[in-house]
Amino acid sequence: MRATTAFLLPILLLPILPLRTPIERSGYPTDYFRSPLGIPLVLSGNYAEMRDGHFHGGLDIKTRDSEGYRIYAAADGYVERVKVSPYGYGNAIYVAHPNGYTTVYAHLSRFKGPIASFVRSTQYKRQSFQLDQYLKADRFPVKKGQVIALSGNSGSSTGPHLHFEVRTSSDQVPVNPLLFGFTVADSRTPRIFRVRIYPIGETSGVVSTSDQSGRRATDPLTLNVKATGDTYSIEDSPTIRAWGQIGFGIQTHDYHDGSRSRLGAYRIQLMIDGETHFLSEMERISFADTRYIHAHVDYAERRQNRRWIQRSYRLPGNRLPIYQLTDDGIVNVTPGRAIDATYIVEDAAGNKSQLRLAVNGSDLPDDGNVPVLRQMATLARYDAPFVMEHDGFRAELPANALYENTRISYTADSTVAGGFSRVHAFHDRLTPVHLRYSLSIRPDGLPENLRSKALIATIDDDGDVSAAGGKYSNGFVTTRPRSFGRFFVTVDTTAPSVASLDLDPEDKIGRRTRFRFRIKDELSGIADYDGYIDGRWSLFTYDAKRNMLTYDLDPTLATGRHILRVDVVDRKGNKTSLAVPFIR
Repeated sequence: MRATTAFLLPILLLPILPLRTPIERSGYPTDYFRSPLGIPLVLSGNYAEMRDGHFHGGLDIKTRDSEGYRIYAAADGYVERVKVSPYGYGNAIYVAHPNGYTTVYAHLSRFKGPIASFVRSTQYKRQSFQLDQYLKADRFPVKKGQVIALSGNSGSSTGPHLHFEVRTSSDQVPVNPLLFGFTVADSRTPRIFRVRIYPIGETSGVVSTSDQSGRRATDPLTLNVKATGDTYSIEDSPTIRAWGQIGFGIQTHDYHDGSRSRLGAYRIQLMIDGETHFLSEMERISFADTRYIHAHVDYAERRQNRRWIQRSYRLPGNRLPIYQLTDDGIVNVTPGRAIDATYIVEDAAGNKSQLRLAVNGSDLPDDGNVPVLRQMATLARYDAPFVMEHDGFRAELPANALYENTRISYTADSTVAGGFSRVHAFHDRLTPVHLRYSLSIRPDGLPENLRSKALIATIDDDGDVSAAGGKYSNGFVTTRPRSFGRFFVTVDTTAPSVASLDLDPEDKIGRRTRFRFRIKDELSGIADYDGYIDGRWSLFTYDAKRNMLTYDLDPTLATGRHILRVDVVDRKGNKTSLAVPFIR
């Protein structure tokens, strides 16, 4: 009788969610903040949209592929923090408001008014391009609608836009800005692309009559879907059988009017036999929790196929506070049980899509479908420290570095060119790591004079090498990575490269006022950079994503011959200086 009732779900679904939108349900003030821009808000990224390594913490607002749009304070308040960085948010302003919220404006091209003067004078005082300054409440008060900056593309931005956040001031946790009533045109329902079913445990499995891939029953089953309006169903209507314990996952994205950008859904609800079994809402996620995205999604599927499959069950080590769960979202499948599963996906504007599928309970097959454990694999508990030692290799993972109990593998390969150790393959790249851990490798044949230049590097399947940091001590090179991989010891003795793009020696610069320099380091990475005019420190801006230092000529610089010098140092102390005489 239970299964019969479940087949009526498409008719009964509408009353499951309140008729109010998430904005109306949330209770946040919807008339307090104004738009930070003077153009219609069109998003290239929304709150909690999935990114590699984190949930997106705000709105990415398009600025028509251009920089220089005025940025307005969203409400009365004061500037509590200004930050300048070649990475992350780039140029950013943080405004605290008396209602208990803070708004953040990032990737700016420049600050305006007294804020701009303060930033520049502080950079010169500290002789540093990078700046992170907290301010007293009476230093820079702002009014709602006051121009505080111009939009840009600074920091790690990949194109001109404004990154905008709303945080609770007391704990600096970002809250979904769309819940505050900002006007964004959105009449489109979320799209559902596919569903995955995960056998949980070594005696669980799932099979489908449409599965022709030769997959094992203990591996996840991927099901493509088809749409009829905002209602989805499984392609080819296969019969799905399962046994033991299973979890579900869904690939879904949201889209807004007038934009092709792929965004994140606000709410995912999974109904099992007419009852809510899993629910996630993207209302507020702290920076301390954002890396749990690796447990929220199918990390291996993301690495292998670039798909964002969101789990509808919780891994043991996932501490995200965004869920409402029954049995951690895991479904117990007994022989003969007919399971009706229905997904309801909703965006912040209240647009909804739904998908329904059926799973039939089956007996465990005679072979048990128990997977063969990989050679040299050792079980690591997610909630306990783990140590693995082999000849010349030691790794120490703290408790809660993993999201679930994992059988950790290890092999050692021969050395590579430029290496001073074997290549140690510590587990695989498809398993995420939450916390940094200690990894030590004993170098072979490392000369004493090169110990200060030693570091650990990783090598990928294509043979590309990248630095993992570390330093030599007591016979080992030790670093603290945050991923598994293939590690070996090497050295960095090559200084960074510095090349002038606009200025040749003894140039007469005429009316030119901007000079650019390409700076690059091939291994350990750039640690520091400084620019000088006639031996005096001068402000050079650094755009790390373009490997670019830029000097804007001081208008007070006297006419005549001058010497511009750029110093660049990498993380192993290798230094390059470039001096270019010019005539003004």
